[in-house]
Formats: sequence, C-alpha cells, structure tokens
Amino acid sequence: MKSTEIIVENNTTPHSDGVKRSLPKILVFPNLTNQDAYLQYRFGLAMASAGAVAKGEVKYQKTNEFGEQLVVVPQTQAEEDIVNLARKIYGDEANYKVVSSPQSEEATDVINVSPVAKRKKNKYGV
Repeated sequence: MKSTEIIVENNTTPHSDGVKRSLPKILVFPNLTNQDAYLQYRFGLAMASAGAVAKGEVKYQKTNEFGEQLVVVPQTQAEEDIVNLARKIYGDEANYKVVSSPQSEEATDVINVSPVAKRKKNKYGV
C-alpha cells in the first residue's frame, strides 16, 4: 500500500463554507496580527484583567517601558562598552533609554527584615 493511498490531504481552510458553518462564533481581530506575539500577549492581559478593570480594582496599561523593544542588561562596564561600540556601528536606530535604577535594588514594598525574632543564647551560651 502506498502512502498516497492512506494519507488524504484536504485543503480545508477556515474560509471554506463548511468549516465556517461548523464552528461557533469566530472573532477575528484584523489589527492584532498572528506575527506579533507581543500584541497577542498584551491583548491576552487585557482579557485576563477585563473584569477587574471594569470594577475599577486595577488599571490596565496598553504598553509598558519594555514593550516590544530590545532589552539589554549589561552586568559589567565591559559589557556596556560593547553595547556602545555596537551602537556606533549600527547607527542612530540603536539609541536607548535607561528604564531602571543603575544598580539592582529591592522593591520598596518588599519586607527585607525577618519577622522571626533573632535567636537568643541560653544560659549555656548555645
């Protein structure tokens, strides 16, 4: 038996009437392309937070500082020098802006003191 006898290809796309009729309501968003994963991600966040936003519990931001842009985190001055050299080679499109603090810091809402009391020595010094 040949593989062509077993495998039957059917050129069924969502545009054919049979497929469109067999599926429930399909929503297509022409401005949210499948090639842009970031737009899909942001719209997914909008759907996930829609109920809380409608109640006024949270605010939704359509974009943020990181967005779809290239993000580089140079750990040393040597790495930052490499980035700057690459910028000179690449040209004006490689301009950047700093969106964080110069050093890694704990967030202001983080409790960085242990709630557990410090251990006290007993009468034997242990």
